[in-house]
Amino acid sequence: MDASRSMRHIPVRVPARFARNHRNANEGGRRARMFLMADVFAVSADPSQVAVVRRRLRAALGPDHRCADTAELVVSELVTNAVVHGCAPGDPVRLTIRRLPRSRVVITVTDTGRGRGTVPRLKLAGSAGTNGRGLFIVASIASRWSVRRAGTGFRVRALIAPRDAELASCMGFVLLDDFPE
Repeated sequence: MDASRSMRHIPVRVPARFARNHRNANEGGRRARMFLMADVFAVSADPSQVAVVRRRLRAALGPDHRCADTAELVVSELVTNAVVHGCAPGDPVRLTIRRLPRSRVVITVTDTGRGRGTVPRLKLAGSAGTNGRGLFIVASIASRWSVRRAGTGFRVRALIAPRDAELASCMGFVLLDDFPE
């Protein structure tokens, strides 16, 4: 399956205090309607597609986005989990990237549920283990994250904010300092 992509306008109800200068804000109401852009695309459940997803994320966010590095790490972990645990080979993995006000980003990855895994959940991996850290990393650096049932599969969503990105980059420097060269 080749990667497919579409752009969607997503109607969102926004409190008036955030939408005062927005052209769709209604004058007398408490809430305004605003449209957010979302990049929506699907890739094949193949480990090589993780790099494709990272490139698409960078293109969607732009080169100077404050959360680009952190969002790239989160999308890599979520798509890898979907490919390895949530899908049969060749199944579609759906990705949605939403840019929110104040440089926040919501990443949503949906699998088909036909893989060998069960419900995505946090677990502690042993120090010698080579896997089992994906959702732990996501939970550590995302403002919020959730897992919901989506048909036969699961939808994992993570909210990345600039503060999370700053903390993640600081943690990276601390971790690198701990290892001798």
